[in-house]
Amino acid sequence: MDQQQHLIALRDQLAGAEAESERLDQELARWEDTVFIEAQARSRFGYVRPGDTVWRPVGGETLTEDIDPATGLQVTSGIVGATAGQPWYEALLESIVVAGGPIPEKPDDLNEILSRSLTQ
Repeated sequence: MDQQQHLIALRDQLAGAEAESERLDQELARWEDTVFIEAQARSRFGYVRPGDTVWRPVGGETLTEDIDPATGLQVTSGIVGATAGQPWYEALLESIVVAGGPIPEKPDDLNEILSRSLTQ
């Protein structure tokens, strides 16, 4: 019985090692692909190609206070312009108003506004 249990444990260990070997082989094969290598160089090292437009944030180390344009108070968390205990749909409409969007008159208008904002 002990030998059978040991044999089962060894087979499980072998299956795990084979799976790990397969995963590493796939990882190695990915590094043969020039597109993958270029993507890694761009993301890890910030490499760019000639003609690429590079955007670098300036002053990202400093934080500014977020001010709610509707209330003039500092935003701590949650939806801008929403008050505590407010239904989600009212908070949604207020956030559309704060963002400068059109105020929907009926539910179909709201669905259209939401679908347009999700596709942009």
